[in-house]
Amino acid sequence: MSAESAKKNKINVVNLPVIGMTCANCAATIERTLTKRVSGVISTSVNLAAETATVEYDPSIVTLETLAEAVDRAGYTLVLPRDGDSIGDEEQIARETELRRERLALVIGVLFTVPLFVLSMARDFSFLGP
Repeated sequence: MSAESAKKNKINVVNLPVIGMTCANCAATIERTLTKRVSGVISTSVNLAAETATVEYDPSIVTLETLAEAVDRAGYTLVLPRDGDSIGDEEQIARETELRRERLALVIGVLFTVPLFVLSMARDFSFLGP
């Protein structure tokens, strides 16, 4: 993009938290989704370690909500600031929600695994007799 066209079209750069990334493939999927499937996005850089996405886009073509919808369709969550809240507040709320969901999954997994383990090992520990 030339300097003249960049002056005509205002380009925004935003750094937003992403929830749900676990590997480099997740980061690549988000980059590919935003760059190739959303018109108006000029470039995307996803940092797995920081769990953030830096997006350079043309606000006359695409909105932040459109970016969030595209990332959501890919299976991740792009945290956008709400009116009056800072991005840090929204990120904290999203991460706490994710942590609660993961704890619930752990508890459910343990509740089903422990009885199965006890039943499968009962004979080895002589709980059922010889």
